[in-house]
Amino acid sequence: MTGTHKQQSYGHIAQGASETQVRKMRRNLKAGTNLGRTQSCLSTTLAWIYGSSYDPEVSTRVEQVAYWIDVWKTFGENKKKRIRHMWIRLLPKLGLKQSRMWSHSKGPISATICSVLAAGWKPLSPTRWLTSDKQSIAIIDGAEYNKAHILAQLHQDLSKQIWKEASKHPHSKGIEGGAMLQPAKRAKASLIKEGNYAAARAVDFLVCGVPRDPIIPTGAAPGEEHLCQRCDMHCIATRKHTLWQCAANKDIKTRTSTNLPGPALMQARIGTSGNASSLEALYQNSG
Repeated sequence: MTGTHKQQSYGHIAQGASETQVRKMRRNLKAGTNLGRTQSCLSTTLAWIYGSSYDPEVSTRVEQVAYWIDVWKTFGENKKKRIRHMWIRLLPKLGLKQSRMWSHSKGPISATICSVLAAGWKPLSPTRWLTSDKQSIAIIDGAEYNKAHILAQLHQDLSKQIWKEASKHPHSKGIEGGAMLQPAKRAKASLIKEGNYAAARAVDFLVCGVPRDPIIPTGAAPGEEHLCQRCDMHCIATRKHTLWQCAANKDIKTRTSTNLPGPALMQARIGTSGNASSLEALYQNSG
C-alpha cells in the first residue's frame, strides 16, 4: 500500500468524505498500480492489488464509524442528550434524500449518519443502527467487543454494495456476491515462481477486466483495426476469440505448472488445464 491512501483521506472524519471525494481517492489508488492506464474494473483492481479493506469506499466509512464509536464513550450525559436531539433532526433530512446526502454533511454527526446509510443500514439513533438484513441491531455502547463485530459487518455490507455496482459493468454479470480472487492469486504466484512473468502479468489483465470487445460504430462494417491481428481467421478480436478461439493460441508452447489450483477461477476462465496459451494470448493482445 502506497502513502497515497493515508495522505488523501487524512482528516476526513471531521465532516465525512463525499461520494465525489471517495471516487477521486479510488482513481488515485488505481493510478498507482500497473493497471493505472488501462480500462480495468476499478473495484476489482483495488480488491486485487490492495484488498477490499483499503478501498476508500470501504475504509473511509469504516473509519468514520470507528471514530464515532470511540468518541461517543467520551461524551457526558448532557452532550449525549443534545446529540440525540440533533440526530433526530438530521436523520430525515439525510435519509430521505440519500442521493444528495453528502452535500449536507457538515460534521461528525451527519458524516456518521451518511456512512451508516451508505452500507444500507438504518441509523435509528446515535447508538442503535438496524443492519441491512433488518434482523440485527448494532449497539455501539454495549460490550467492548461490539465494536469489532459492528465494523466487520459494516465492512462486509459496504463490500456488497461495491460489487453490486460493479456487476452493472459489461461482462460482470454474476459478480454481485463478490469476487473470489484467492484462486487467481495462487495461480499468479505459481506462474511467478516458475519465471513465467508474461503469463503472470496476463492474470492481472484477465482478472481485472482489462480486455474489452472492440467498439464498432452502429451500422458500420468491422475495420481492420477490429480484427484479430494474431491469426488468419479474419474474426473480430472479442475477448472470447482472443482467449478461447484464436488459432494462434496453439502455437504458444509455454506451459504452466501442473499444480495450479484445481477447477477454480483460473481454469474456469482461462482455458485448458496446464496450458498458458490463452494467458499469453491475452497479454500479447493487450500490449
